[in-house]
Amino acid sequence: MKKFLCAFMLTTFMFTCALQARGTLQGIPQTTCKIGKTSTLLKYNHGTVIAIPRVTSVLWNYLANPDDPNDIPTMLEKFLPDLLTSDWCAGFSEYRTNHEAGVNTNQPIRKGFFVGQKTIFPQSGNTTVTDDEIQQTLIANIQNGSLPAPHKGNLGNNQSVYLISFPPGYTVDATSIGNGMSCSSFCGYHNSVLEPNSGITVAYAVLPRCDLNSCGFVDSDIVKSFEVVVSHELAEIITDPIVPEGWDNDPIVEVADICENESAGQITVGNNTWSVAKLWSNRKRGCVDQLPGFK
Repeated sequence: MKKFLCAFMLTTFMFTCALQARGTLQGIPQTTCKIGKTSTLLKYNHGTVIAIPRVTSVLWNYLANPDDPNDIPTMLEKFLPDLLTSDWCAGFSEYRTNHEAGVNTNQPIRKGFFVGQKTIFPQSGNTTVTDDEIQQTLIANIQNGSLPAPHKGNLGNNQSVYLISFPPGYTVDATSIGNGMSCSSFCGYHNSVLEPNSGITVAYAVLPRCDLNSCGFVDSDIVKSFEVVVSHELAEIITDPIVPEGWDNDPIVEVADICENESAGQITVGNNTWSVAKLWSNRKRGCVDQLPGFK
């Protein structure tokens, strides 16, 4: 897996990482970045997890092009349903919260739903986009009906996830929240924001289109490298949607961060084989392609 840098915030590992970039009231954005493996198990911080993920793929001024060998939008329409309805998603039951002695918040984690893929066309037309602009645009498109409204589960917690993908030629400037510039400082991050009409704090991931020199996790394959970044951020949203209220360890290192120095994993769903980020399993005491769940 190729190395890349993340913005330095609190501490230095083998690479520098944006571990605690406090930029919003709703959460602490987390980046896909390189760190060393830790022996500390993930701990639960008494907050929310995503019990039944309802994922919308959001394309930022980005259209599918079947003639493009690196057609990420078309891949996402197959990849995300496979992740969410397979044992990959069911395995997150390892991090359900209704078995935590003394801190039971009664949240299961189960297989999820792919709500669909939507393209949005922000009015500004800027090709350099800030996290603040991403939040404002996300909320505006939820409120005008272009994107599905957030969904509460039975416990009143958010279950909606918005994965926002950018086309080639776009740069995400996340310096205001401590994450630097896309493709030079990060390959992806996740954050959360309050949707005021519903009163729900929704989770979203920012997924820039980077080249193989900066974010090449699978040799010579942009699409499979993007699969790794998407699975990394989705895994961390499921287990820690409002950072740092879910599962992490100190300093804030999440379920996929621990395994950043591992080679990409693989899962097979039906006839499809996908590249995925390795994930830390407390049960297995190591990095795995797919979590074992809770039995």
